[in-house]
Amino acid sequence: MKVAVYSSSAEWKQYMEACFRLCEEEIQPLEVDFLTSANSFWSAIRKGKYDVVLIHGMPGMKVSRGSVVNGAKRLWEEMTGDGARYIWRFGNQTVALEEDEIYYIGSFRKAVSIYTVKGQYRVSTSMKREEERFRGKEFVRIHRNCLVNLRHVKEVEGTWLKLDNGKRLQVSTRRRRQVREAFLNYGKGR
Repeated sequence: MKVAVYSSSAEWKQYMEACFRLCEEEIQPLEVDFLTSANSFWSAIRKGKYDVVLIHGMPGMKVSRGSVVNGAKRLWEEMTGDGARYIWRFGNQTVALEEDEIYYIGSFRKAVSIYTVKGQYRVSTSMKREEERFRGKEFVRIHRNCLVNLRHVKEVEGTWLKLDNGKRLQVSTRRRRQVREAFLNYGKGR
């Protein structure tokens, strides 16, 4: 995400620089330009190279680190929601993936991994959080430990489904009908 921050207040600029340095730990890729003159601001905007523009106009305005981080995360999710780029973290690693790269998300002993075209990534999240993130998308929960991208499902047979990479995953008996219906509906929509 590329952000332009404009303010004529040196105090607010320092505060925002500190907030965005903290944000860089949690949201990547993040690139921020701090603009202090009207000429530099309008020149940058005319070039149209920013995803987000923040303008400060109220001296003494209070902003917490949490609100900046949460606001930037929410904005990033909204911007990438239909473009289908998602960000995960695990330790010092940040992973950015396109929706169609993801085969499935699985958990084993509370460790969640994303299985992709490029490999497997262990991430800091929960299955519940991922199910909420992908609600309304082309993903279906096939059992409590696995969320599958329907775009990679080649066939569903009984309590098994086969992905286009040859991987077979077991569907829980309880979710069998739901998975079959989701697969059929996905096929109709294409």
